[in-house]
Amino acid sequence: MGEYAQDHCPIELQSEAVGHAVRAALMYTGLAAVGMETGDRKYLDAAKRLWDNVVTTKLHISGGIGAEHKEEKFGSQYDLPNDAYLETCTSAAPSQKTSGTVR
Repeated sequence: MGEYAQDHCPIELQSEAVGHAVRAALMYTGLAAVGMETGDRKYLDAAKRLWDNVVTTKLHISGGIGAEHKEEKFGSQYDLPNDAYLETCTSAAPSQKTSGTVR
């Protein structure tokens, strides 16, 4: 499925959040959880790198992610339109990521 499903290349090579925003955010949360549980730096580094990309280039001031209405996906970096899609479900993953990694 390519970038839409975040399977366009191995996770350790990905550096930009792309594709379906909810799916991506939940995957990043899972990467962090697996990395923390196993101590595997590959997953922790990927989660941090991708989440940093979301926070620095794709996060709206409201905390929402997923700029494009079509396919409910991330837009390009710094594409933060006033009428962005920002699906409610995208807020669940950042909450899980925060609560899961702050412990």
